[in-house]
Amino acid sequence: MAMLLHVLDDLKGSQRKLYVTSCIQMWGIFAFADEDRIPYPSVKEKGGDEPRWITLVAFARFDCVERGWMEDRGRDQWRISAGGQQILGKLKARCSEGALEVRHGYLWTPKFKRILAPAYSPSNTDAKRPWGSIYDDTKFSAILDSFGL
Repeated sequence: MAMLLHVLDDLKGSQRKLYVTSCIQMWGIFAFADEDRIPYPSVKEKGGDEPRWITLVAFARFDCVERGWMEDRGRDQWRISAGGQQILGKLKARCSEGALEVRHGYLWTPKFKRILAPAYSPSNTDAKRPWGSIYDDTKFSAILDSFGL
């Protein structure tokens, strides 16, 4: 949600999902893995090809709307709310002062971690993605593969 709020705050105004996700990708703030680029099975079953990371961002949007951090402006209208700007400001302040550790953000690139905490420097103590996958269906497959099943 932090990446989404940051992009929306920077872009200003109401934006479309495609533009917001393109900015996340172009700005290099999401730490991509191969699994992020394939669609969920349910998306493929319906003939879609939206990568998982974009679906993940869409779920983050839903959560932000539920919390009042984004305005509910209807389909494909993404806009940060005053509450979202406030929470983003608090997040950046807490990360900058070290109260929140950006090293735990395994989906964040070093570039985004420095946006949140300008003094951040990458190290081997940065969190890695959880073993297997962050997506349940591929995590189960990875477990089976590890046992040769």
